[in-house]
Parts: sequence; C-alpha cells; structure tokens
Amino acid sequence: MAKKKLTPSEPAAPPAAEPAPPPPTESPMSVEALAAPAEPEGADPPMDESSAIRTFEALVFATNDPLAPTAVRKILPGATPARIRRWAESLQREYDERGRAFQLREIAGGWQILTRPEHAEAVGKMLKVRSEGKLSTAALETLAIVAYRQPINRADLESIRGVGSGPLLRALMEKGLVKVTGKEETLGRPVLYGTTDRFLELLGLASVKDLPKPEELKG
Repeated sequence: MAKKKLTPSEPAAPPAAEPAPPPPTESPMSVEALAAPAEPEGADPPMDESSAIRTFEALVFATNDPLAPTAVRKILPGATPARIRRWAESLQREYDERGRAFQLREIAGGWQILTRPEHAEAVGKMLKVRSEGKLSTAALETLAIVAYRQPINRADLESIRGVGSGPLLRALMEKGLVKVTGKEETLGRPVLYGTTDRFLELLGLASVKDLPKPEELKG
C-alpha cells in the first residue's frame, strides 16, 4: 500500500502593513524671519537707546540724591544694570567732549551729576552767600508783620512783637525786602515801613493785595 506523501504546510502570509501617515508640514517662514539673526539668550529687551539715555539724564538731573538703578527701572523697565552703566558712560563721554562744568559719577550705588573739582571754589562761595541770605525766624516774623500791616512804624511793630526790632528792620532793608515808605503825620513823625518790589518778586505776587488772607493761613 503506497504511503501518502505529506507536504509541510506553508506559513500564512503576514498582513499588509498600513501606510505611514505623512510627516507634519511646517508653516513656511518669511524671508525676513530667515534673514534676521537669532537673538542671543539673555540679551537685553529692545529699546530706543538714544531716547533712553536722555530720559536717564533727566532723571539724574531731577534728583538731589544718587539715582539708584531700582528707581531708573520704575521709569524704564528695560534698564538693566549693564544698560544703565552704558548710558552713564555715554553721557560722561559727551560731557568731557563738550567741556561741561559738571560730570556724572557713581556714588553709593547710584548715579549723580556733580560740578567738576576745578569749580569747587566758585561754587563754595555761592553756597556761602546763599546760606548767609537766609532769614531767621525773628526776621521772617518781622517781615510778615510789615507785609500785612504796612505802612507801619517801628513802635507799632515792636508793640506787636513784644521786643525791639531795630536791627531786624535794618537787616531786612539791607536785603532789599523792606523800605521806608514815608513818615506818619503824628507827633514826632515816625518813619513808616513797607515791603519792596523785590519782596513781591520773591513771592511771585503782583501786589501786596495778593498776599494770602490771615484766615487762610490758619487753615
């Protein structure tokens, strides 16, 4: 009896693979974007340097104390320490080139505009004169009485103050704030005093009628 020839079973064909999805398409970049250089990491934010320097200069001029970087950043948010130093150096070069009488210096962590050392003597004399020109409390009191009661004679003035006022009147006259306006038509014809145009100029008044009312001063 003939034996049946066995044939090995053929392996099943693997299932057909699904087609791969197409790669995502990127939006095309503009020519300007491709041409623009990449901004380095940590770079300062964009800012109009010329305008910022002038603003920084104005801020330094406007303060009597050294201008701290924190104060600058409140006005110019993009003002980094490196930028502020660059602005200060730029201004100082400008002052040097133009021969300005002042200079920009870093003091106590801030920036301040100072007069140059070669002008110290002249500035010192001016400050001394200004200091000597200040009025004492007694002189201010005397001046106020003359201003509000003018024309007033010395006796009435001293009666209001309760003390002698001769030296104060002379000092006020030397400073150009008080003057003799005439003589009173009474026994002895005492001298009358009043304020000067210089007094009005210093207070920014057109006339003594523009002086604040006493009741306004009390408020």
